Amino acid sequence: MKFASVVLNDFKTILTKDSLRFGIKCGVLSCIFAAIWIYYKIPMGFWGVYSAYIVMQNHTGSTLKKGVQRISGHIIIAIFSYFYAIIFLNGYLLLSIIPVIVGYFILGYLVACSDHIRYAGISGGIGFGIMLFEYPLDKLTLQVVYLRSGIIIGSAIVGIIFDHFVFPVKTSAVFNDQLKKNISLLSNVINSVEKKQLPELEENLNNVNLNIYQTSKQITDFSIFQASRKKFIYLEIFNSLKCIFYNFKKYKLLLEYKNPFLISEQIDLNEKEIILFIKNKFSEIEKLFSISFFKSEFLENKNSQTLNLKEHIVNIRSLNWYIKAPLENRINIYSRLENLYQIANELNYCHEVILKNIKK
Repeated sequence: MKFASVVLNDFKTILTKDSLRFGIKCGVLSCIFAAIWIYYKIPMGFWGVYSAYIVMQNHTGSTLKKGVQRISGHIIIAIFSYFYAIIFLNGYLLLSIIPVIVGYFILGYLVACSDHIRYAGISGGIGFGIMLFEYPLDKLTLQVVYLRSGIIIGSAIVGIIFDHFVFPVKTSAVFNDQLKKNISLLSNVINSVEKKQLPELEENLNNVNLNIYQTSKQITDFSIFQASRKKFIYLEIFNSLKCIFYNFKKYKLLLEYKNPFLISEQIDLNEKEIILFIKNKFSEIEKLFSISFFKSEFLENKNSQTLNLKEHIVNIRSLNWYIKAPLENRINIYSRLENLYQIANELNYCHEVILKNIKK
């Protein structure tokens, strides 16, 4: 029963509106290509079904990225397969090895490059191998080279266009939603910090940790063809949110350290003021994300709340009870305030990044 419950929960998590739309898109596109292949009896038409299906990704940016890489890889193998066929058909068996060596050298080089072009090398390498070994040497004619390469490249282009117009899911929109969710979860964390409820704080931190992991996976879906400005903004904000999360984790560890000196009225008042500042800053950022990310309506928010946070730490260190406290207590108190100070600074930075890049 427990196993069935786990499977059911996983199924509910996976079965979302986006996953259903994606399944419908893949099914419809594959059926269209299969129907064309069967009805018109296109030789090697199954490669069209396969190629269109394989380039389809959850988001339009990912589909474009994978599609372009697949097309690039198969243009390379079409060129070298052409030279291979020409040389081989003219009876120069040994010389026909040269296009194979050079082709695999280029494709292997692409595999070792960045993620932006790696799949071009992988796809091209597999395709080149299929071209050489799937079809016997006496049947590897120019017609096979043209037909297979043309079908694969054409179906990949159709797949990109189809994904762009049928139930499109923009990568930037998905990442924007992920950032909004991260901010919302971090707001829950600061509420737990304010209440000093460690079990609730730990649960909220675990939720943030899971969502940050999911957001990190979304980052790989950013295509080099997307606007670098928007990509830079999203990544800057996400990196700040990660820094905030790690500071909250450190703060939780310090909070677990029980000691009479840590519940002093002075430290509570200073912490509460910084925590209130952080809550307000989260609220301001959530308002920006709640309607739309790049809208001119938010320009009036430029006069946001500021706080001289360093004064809190300086004031705390000058108090008599702090000076007389044992070293480990002073380190704990100072570290807690320093963590909150870092969190507030990162939030200020996030807020400034958003406001500076709002479309006017």
